[in-house]
Amino acid sequence: MSARRSKECASHLREAAAHHDTAAESLERHVHDVDRLQESIATIERRAATLTADARARTAAHEAHEAHQPAAGRAPSDEDVWSSASLSPATFTEAEGTSGPPRPAGAAC
Repeated sequence: MSARRSKECASHLREAAAHHDTAAESLERHVHDVDRLQESIATIERRAATLTADARARTAAHEAHEAHQPAAGRAPSDEDVWSSASLSPATFTEAEGTSGPPRPAGAAC
């Protein structure tokens, strides 16, 4: 092999080595990015699981509380009154002098 040919081969080998080094650095950065993102995802998953469990516990507690409240023993809410009157709460305002469902036309105060 001639000296010129040896120099060309050496130059190509150095160039290939530089490309491999660049690729290795890129892969190393990618590994760190993936690790960081996996940690972020795990943190978000834990937070979501905690929020979901808390919401389920609150819902279960609310349902248990409601189950122990007899319907006849509690005062109807405004929504109950309005829905039983088949009227929207927006229909009545304090400016009109009403503080609940309307009285039938002609009813005494």
